[in-house]
Amino acid sequence: MYDLTPLDPADVDPQLAPFLEPGERVLWQARPDPATFGSGGSTFGGVLTGGLGLAILTGIFDSVTGLSLEGQPRLIPGLALVGVGLVAFVAPRINRRRVRVYAVTDRRLLSVCGNDVYRSARPDEIHTVYTRRGAVCWRELGFGDRGNSRSAEERHPGFHGVEDPETLLRLVQDWREGFSRRAEAAATDFLAREQGEGGGDADGQTDDGSQRVRHPATGLTVDVPAGWPVTVRQDYDGPLVVFGVTLLKRIIRPGPERTLGSGGDWNLMMARGGPDAGVGMKILDGPIPQSYEEVLNDPWSRRFKLKLLQSNPEVVVGPFRGFSVVRQMPKGANLQMFGQVAAPVAVRQIWLARGDMHIQFMGIARLDQHDVQSAVDAVVKSLRVT
Repeated sequence: MYDLTPLDPADVDPQLAPFLEPGERVLWQARPDPATFGSGGSTFGGVLTGGLGLAILTGIFDSVTGLSLEGQPRLIPGLALVGVGLVAFVAPRINRRRVRVYAVTDRRLLSVCGNDVYRSARPDEIHTVYTRRGAVCWRELGFGDRGNSRSAEERHPGFHGVEDPETLLRLVQDWREGFSRRAEAAATDFLAREQGEGGGDADGQTDDGSQRVRHPATGLTVDVPAGWPVTVRQDYDGPLVVFGVTLLKRIIRPGPERTLGSGGDWNLMMARGGPDAGVGMKILDGPIPQSYEEVLNDPWSRRFKLKLLQSNPEVVVGPFRGFSVVRQMPKGANLQMFGQVAAPVAVRQIWLARGDMHIQFMGIARLDQHDVQSAVDAVVKSLRVT
């Protein structure tokens, strides 16, 4: 029987421990059955191919088939077939001998093979989870069919060769749902704190459900729910210019993602509470590039018949003024800040400007997560200049 109780650090598999992030806790771990890996078909094919090569080298091929290779080169094709046969025969055995360790942690699904992380997937990167031939597999967002891959591990990323895959499937499903439940609970605590006009005291510090984030270059601060991991990055967001010629009015080139407080400039902050819960804030130079009417009548929204849930042409937060639009996005939609979503979500977009700068907020929440949706609005309302 599996459960999600964190393991004592002393009980963590030593093959797994070096690959854990600081503070990451293991909830479940296992070593799969080595016999799962390596194909019987490859072994048979290796024996057959190698045997054919030996038959050519020794002349047995001529006597068995009645065909004569007299005057034809035997050495090179014979050795080539023997070599291919050996590789096909030996490779699965080497693959079986590589030590694999699987883990479900409080942050991700993790597969370690030998001295490398073979697979790592966080809850917001997983589209669906399913069982297949004694394995618990997942389909990652943004990845299509991997049917051309030779390995079952490649075609179906997951935990192969595990005991009781149906029970493990339920554990992984509960693990994913747990992130959504915790995101909503954190949002509820955050709303209670913000309604009491509290908040964190400094960058990255928390206070009763609220965490304050400060943008060092501008002095802007916002409060986000405590417990929602915060990351930052420096994106290029502007025209594509080649040899002085503007080819595209706007491209977005994401920078490396890093933790809050790691130093360096940033213009995008992301707080993710779960697979489909979070808020992003991007700080850019210049005025808002689109008007309220242009956003409201966006041709892509009309083309895909996106449902408009609400809109506000006049949003005022302190010295900032702008507008907001809330749309319903279907499962699988690809969002600019969050990537692909695994469930239908309400997407809140808020544009605010002051002087020579503007801010873009985007928040997502499942349609049934009303407190998360309200928390996104509260994050925007907490915007201050210090």
